[in-house]
Amino acid sequence: IFGQSGSGKSSYVIYSDLYRILRDYPDRDIIHVYFSLEMSSKVLLAKLLNLYIYDTYGIEISYMTIMSVREKLSDKYYKYIQESRVWLNSIIHKLIIFDKQLSSNTFYGNMKELLKQWGTFQDIDEGRRNIYIPSNPDKIINVIIDHAGLLTPVDGRTKKQEIDQTSQYCVYFREKCGISIDFIMQENRNTSDVNR
Repeated sequence: IFGQSGSGKSSYVIYSDLYRILRDYPDRDIIHVYFSLEMSSKVLLAKLLNLYIYDTYGIEISYMTIMSVREKLSDKYYKYIQESRVWLNSIIHKLIIFDKQLSSNTFYGNMKELLKQWGTFQDIDEGRRNIYIPSNPDKIINVIIDHAGLLTPVDGRTKKQEIDQTSQYCVYFREKCGISIDFIMQENRNTSDVNR
């Protein structure tokens, strides 16, 4: 997912690839792993609550109001939030949020550990190949990296090299483990420059 700053990339993914799936498929074994480099886990959960309240009650309560950022939450809105927390509590076990600094190394390490919880990496062909055997073949693992431009370069890599390395790991996990990945990226300010 690629676009200019403020064009709604994160909002699009949160709605279409996170909220709608959580809301429309409550009984499916779907795990969402959200690497949130732009917003805290509290903001992400407040945005999900905002979508649920609007979808359920037709009331629009911004995530900032939900979090009482500018002013104390009114009793009128508090009632909707309390009622909606039941839904949030029902889906929270399907959502893993990382909201700290991320490099390609930590992405690889976190994903490898999570995938070991949901399956087994096994050497075959006398150790010449390594395969992944999921514990539940019907489990869907949806990974979101929001956004790649905020990856932290390590081991002497440039920002571009760090993004490229993370992208390679995404392809590796997609091919070996069958996971789905949303890779959100902000367009450089000068990409529309004719000379470029």
